[in-house]
Amino acid sequence: MPGARRLICCGWRLLLTAMGVIAASVAVAGEAEPLCDLPSARPQLVFSLEKNSIVIELFERAAPGAVRRLVELASGPVFNELLVGSNDSGYFDGLTFNYTKPHLEIITSERPPTGLLEISTEIDANALGLHEDRIEDVNAAMDVMQRELLKSGQKAKRGESISPQLSAWISRWYENYSADFLIGVSRKEINEALGFVYSETALESLPVTKGSVMLVPRSPITASPRLSIILEDMPLRTGRWMVVGRIVEGLDIAEQISMEPLILPRSVKQRYFRPLNPVVIRSVKFTCS
Repeated sequence: MPGARRLICCGWRLLLTAMGVIAASVAVAGEAEPLCDLPSARPQLVFSLEKNSIVIELFERAAPGAVRRLVELASGPVFNELLVGSNDSGYFDGLTFNYTKPHLEIITSERPPTGLLEISTEIDANALGLHEDRIEDVNAAMDVMQRELLKSGQKAKRGESISPQLSAWISRWYENYSADFLIGVSRKEINEALGFVYSETALESLPVTKGSVMLVPRSPITASPRLSIILEDMPLRTGRWMVVGRIVEGLDIAEQISMEPLILPRSVKQRYFRPLNPVVIRSVKFTCS
């Protein structure tokens, strides 16, 4: 059944992309015109809620293709009018913040049919210093091996492909259950072994810090249009989640949304981060300020 569902999903993606209903993953080709005419103006998305608003400044130089696609989706129309009729509303209009962790994160919902829109990830590992961030001791090496590499290596047991480097590291681990060979390895090399592919074009990529706005990943190389707003520094996501902007107004509103009452879990073993009454995004407007 899982294989059949993947086949159906892929079939829908190919069909809808070919018909112009959705856009394919974004690839940046050459220098694009800036989103704002005035050099001093900064592109922003204004999220209007029921009683207040959140203003997000977008970082074109951090992820130019992703930011431009985000603006297109927010401005609308999202779908092909020949197939679904007039639809001037933007992608986020009417969606909700349907995933919240108190004081940590809030995430927007996704417009159905879900799983179809994809945006190519743009991250410059060197700009983030990932090539200089190296495993310093055996404790850190063991932590990376057990929490990251072995966990990702489980894909091979499910018939999914993993990188040759990851396969080689896991084989060395099982020789004597030591991770000493990882000492001196950079965070960039670790992430690339896990499947992340970094931009060859110089970008002004940013770390994941309080107030950052990111696109939720679908894979190591693609992201969904879902927006994640971070309320605390999250260094482990730096270089893995693509930062496209930051909150310049309404960080306190995001904090309040994160504290909304959650749906009770069905058992003590489960944790839900779904708000009981999700905050609705009435509209999103692109502006230059």
